[in-house]
Amino acid sequence: QPTALAVTLGGTSRDGRIVDQAVFLGWHGVHLADMIEAETGLPTTVGNDVAAMTQQEAWFGAGREADRFTLVTVGSGVGHGLAISHDVISTADADLGLTGLMPIPDDSHPPLTHPAMDCLTDGALEAEWLKLGLPPTDAASIVSLARHGDPHAVALCAAFARRIGRLIAMSAAFTLPQVIVVAGERASIASLFEEQVMTGIAQLRHAAAAPIPVIVREHNRSDWARGAAALAVRARVQGEL
Repeated sequence: QPTALAVTLGGTSRDGRIVDQAVFLGWHGVHLADMIEAETGLPTTVGNDVAAMTQQEAWFGAGREADRFTLVTVGSGVGHGLAISHDVISTADADLGLTGLMPIPDDSHPPLTHPAMDCLTDGALEAEWLKLGLPPTDAASIVSLARHGDPHAVALCAAFARRIGRLIAMSAAFTLPQVIVVAGERASIASLFEEQVMTGIAQLRHAAAAPIPVIVREHNRSDWARGAAALAVRARVQGEL
């Protein structure tokens, strides 16, 4: 029988009880933990999905082999997490999606920069598809077309992969990780176009720097559910549930 619950989402909760804001859901000041406890009778905590995913990687994934790693997510949004010695490094502002505002260079000469939220999300990929005069198509279908060799989809996904590489290089320059984990709805682009990711990394990384090991987690909702479970375990161990 479950003894506690954790719910994670793309948003912030400073006290683990109230969703301060969740932009994708249009939520502000939602007393989510109280609502869930009233329905289930189980003590509940609420947290950010990327932070929770970073926690479960720290305990059960990349953190088992690496003392220091970074997690980046691309897809519905852009996220970033850092763990050192199995602990997620966090502040009150960590769940605000700050990485989404970072400028990411494109393939232009000289390069132009775009906020990560404008070039490394599903919406950005779908917008680039429309610019080609093609019928509206969702991001998952564009990736599927690229997998089957559609030239338009291949070109767009290859450019997306290079941007992932540049984001990885920028993150590595500031956090000095031993390994970087790529997750999120469009993580599959990083595995499908691995060479393009490495090209993007090389464009922003010192030639003498050591290679950055990259682990790609294909999008699986069960992994994100395990992230929420890790949040519940941590809260229980810390006496918060």
